[in-house]
Amino acid sequence: MKKLFASILVTLFVLGFVACKPNLPPEDLTNSDPLVYLPGSIRIMPPEVALDLFLYEPKFRWTYYGMASYHMALVDEKDFNEWRDKYEEVTPKFTDPPEMLLVTFVKHFDIPKEKFIEATENLRKLYEELEEDIYYEEWEIPNVEVIYTFDNDIINEYYRRE
Repeated sequence: MKKLFASILVTLFVLGFVACKPNLPPEDLTNSDPLVYLPGSIRIMPPEVALDLFLYEPKFRWTYYGMASYHMALVDEKDFNEWRDKYEEVTPKFTDPPEMLLVTFVKHFDIPKEKFIEATENLRKLYEELEEDIYYEEWEIPNVEVIYTFDNDIINEYYRRE
């Protein structure tokens, strides 16, 4: 019985140690080209979870549809709220928007790339402090280089759900 108890403790210790390792991309799925998404490099949420969140089957990963407060803070709150309200009026519900939300935001407010990079790095630091897995769809960091191509074909290819 003591050996069983000791085995369980050692197993829990090892699992705890492994769980505390830094967030790393899945093995062999790193890429030197920032404009090319490698399928599997971001862990995708299960389809049933995505369906619950979006109420339809999304074609793109979570980051395509969302925006962090660090990016919202790049503009005046009143201006942001007015823009968001207009965006929601013209964007059909339960379908994919015509382009990535962050791209629409950057274009509308003419956000300088340097400011966007700074906000994105602050978001990365927050996720690291919170020990979130940035290689999981829900916590994926927006790819500045892809966004600033302003090329919907590149952006849509990069953020596809696979």
